[in-house]
Amino acid sequence: MGSVPLAERVRQARLAAGLTQAQLAGGEVAVRTISRIERGHVRASPRVLAYIAGRVGRPVRYFVDDAVPPPDTLELDYLLARGTARRLSGDLDGARRLFAAASALAARSGDQARHALARLECLALDIERNHGPEHAAALSRAQAEAARFGHAEAVARSYVELAAVLEHQDLEDEARAALDAASRVLDGRFPDVAMLIAAARIRIAVAAGRDTDQPARDLEVLGRACDPRSLADAHETTAERAHAGGRIGEALAAAQHALALRRCITAKTHEANARSCLAHVARRSGRTDDAITQLMAASALAREVEDRLMEVESLVSLCGLHARAGNIRDAARTLEEARAAFLRAADERPPVCATPCASTAGAGDSEGRRDG
Repeated sequence: MGSVPLAERVRQARLAAGLTQAQLAGGEVAVRTISRIERGHVRASPRVLAYIAGRVGRPVRYFVDDAVPPPDTLELDYLLARGTARRLSGDLDGARRLFAAASALAARSGDQARHALARLECLALDIERNHGPEHAAALSRAQAEAARFGHAEAVARSYVELAAVLEHQDLEDEARAALDAASRVLDGRFPDVAMLIAAARIRIAVAAGRDTDQPARDLEVLGRACDPRSLADAHETTAERAHAGGRIGEALAAAQHALALRRCITAKTHEANARSCLAHVARRSGRTDDAITQLMAASALAREVEDRLMEVESLVSLCGLHARAGNIRDAARTLEEARAAFLRAADERPPVCATPCASTAGAGDSEGRRDG
C-alpha cells in the first residue's frame, strides 16, 4: 500500500463505500475539492482528510500511514454474507457467531462501515433474547450508526425483528411503530424486506381484529415484486445505475445478486422440465402416482420461476392424471389452477424457453392430455 498515492486511496475508499464525489462531499466540502484531491492536484488538509475518513468508514491512518495494511474487506464481506445466509436459514446462533467475528475483525482493521453493519446484526439477533431498555437503547444507537453508512436494508430488518419481539409482548402500537420506521428506511427499495413488513402488519392486524384489506393488497403487489425473475431484473437495474454513477462496490454487489438469481432460475427451469419428462416415463409405465408426484413438483417449480407456459402444461397433464385415477375433486382443483395460470400467462409476454429438452417434455405432456 505504501506505493499507492493519497489521491488513489481517496478514490478507492470512496468507490468501496458506494459514494459519488458529491455524496462524499456531503455539503461539508466542495465537490470540486474532492475532485481535485482525487486527481492529485491538491493535498487534503488534516481537517478535510478526517472528514473524508469518517464518510467512507476508514481510519485516517489508512490514508497516511504506509505501515498499516488495508483492511481485509474480502474476509469481512465473506463473514457478513455467511452470517446473513445463516440467519435466513434459521441458524441464529451460527449467524451470531459469524457477525461477532466480523465485528471483531472490522474493529481491528478500522473498517467503520462494516463494523457498524456487523454490530447492528449482532444486536438485532440479541434483541430476541433480551429486550430491556438498555438493550433497546443500544439497538437504536446501532441503527443510527448503520444508517450513516447507508446500510438501509440491515436497519429495516432490525426494525422488523424488533417489531416481532414487541408483538410477542402484546405491545401492538410499539410493534406497528417499528414497522413504520422500517418502511421509512426502505423508501420503496428491497421488496423482499418490504414483504416481511407487510406480512408482519397482517399478522398484527389479524391478532387485533383490525381491517386487513390494505395490507392484503400490499402483499399481493409485493408478491409479484419478489418473484425470482423480478428480483433479478431489479438487481440488474440497480447494478447498471450504480455503475453509471461510479459506485463500483454497490454495482458489483447488485450484479452478484442478479447472477445468483439467474443461475437459480435456470437450474429450477431445467429441473421442472426434467420432472415433466420423468412424469411422461412414469405414465407410460403405468406408475400414475409417481407421474402425479413429478408433475406437481414440475408445476410448483415452473410457478416459482414464472415459466407460465410450463406451469400450464404441467397442470393440464396433472388434471388428466387425476381424472384417470378417479380423483375428480383433485382434477377439478387442478383444472382451476391451470385456468388461473393461463390467465396470468395471457397478461404477460410469452416466456423464452431456457431448456434444450422443452420440446420433448411438451410432446410428452400433449400425449398425456390425450391419454387423460
